Amino acid sequence: MTTDTGPSHISSRDNPLLKDLRKLAQDPGAYRKLGRLWLEGDHLCRAALARGVRPAVAVFSEAFWPSAPAEWVQSAIKTVVVADDLLRAVSGLESPAPMGFVLDLPPRPEILPDAPSVVLDRLQDAGNAGSILRSAAAFGFTQVIALKGTAALWAPKVLRAGMGPTSACGWSKAWTSTRSMRCGCRWWPPARTGANGCTRPICRTPAPG
Repeated sequence: MTTDTGPSHISSRDNPLLKDLRKLAQDPGAYRKLGRLWLEGDHLCRAALARGVRPAVAVFSEAFWPSAPAEWVQSAIKTVVVADDLLRAVSGLESPAPMGFVLDLPPRPEILPDAPSVVLDRLQDAGNAGSILRSAAAFGFTQVIALKGTAALWAPKVLRAGMGPTSACGWSKAWTSTRSMRCGCRWWPPARTGANGCTRPICRTPAPG
């Protein structure tokens, strides 16, 4: 939502929010440090809203702001309008999007041992990881588990390659040792998602407290 006086306007490249956006857009691991996610472009933002996610901040370029859909503006806790050249500089895309959402990184849900699951075992290519999740969405799996060494599933390239369906996943992070596998999750609460039909036994130990 906006305040009674309207959205906040950003015209300085040194603005703290803008600095965070640059990190989130260009550093695959920045979401862990900042506790936030950057969804760039209307496709990912629509997918988030369709899942009932409320953005912490809705970000619009000055040129796009007059035509921004009301539901996008009203869905966010805070709205900011950024000078066009500054928002373009944030983007990691060849064709920068004129809007995006900042989301708070959700608390990690527990892994469900009996849930239909996909295991990503040290898959390091972000594009391939996102493509697997996107292609798998039709199979009805509800949980994705990424073993240590797998590409960061919240990384911008993974999100873009997943293009929306991945936002429904119960994505998980697993930490391995020579003695056991321990699991914990980092994603929105599980919803319908997909997989490649993997049936290998996984995650039979409880998540750490």
